[in-house]
Amino acid sequence: MLLYKENSKIVGLVVGIINNDDMYEYDFKALKRGRITELIISKNYRKKGYGKILLNYIEKYLKDIGCKDVLIGVFGYNESAIKFYENNKYNTRLLDMTKKL
Repeated sequence: MLLYKENSKIVGLVVGIINNDDMYEYDFKALKRGRITELIISKNYRKKGYGKILLNYIEKYLKDIGCKDVLIGVFGYNESAIKFYENNKYNTRLLDMTKKL
């Protein structure tokens, strides 16, 4: 986890984990992956480059520890976050759908 502070005020944070280690079983090969579990920027600091700073930091960290790619979940209604990740070369991998009963 990394907290980003400006003038002793927390502006945002990013949390990353290792999603899985390299696995080789039979004919299945899964490369070591990272996962960003949280990327949060305080409302008053959004659209000022802090998200990009934190994203670049966690991506570099995950790459440095041997991750081959990184996953992140985004709520489907969060259009600004989706656009942010697309602008940073993320692609849709899986789409979960839900229905209230």
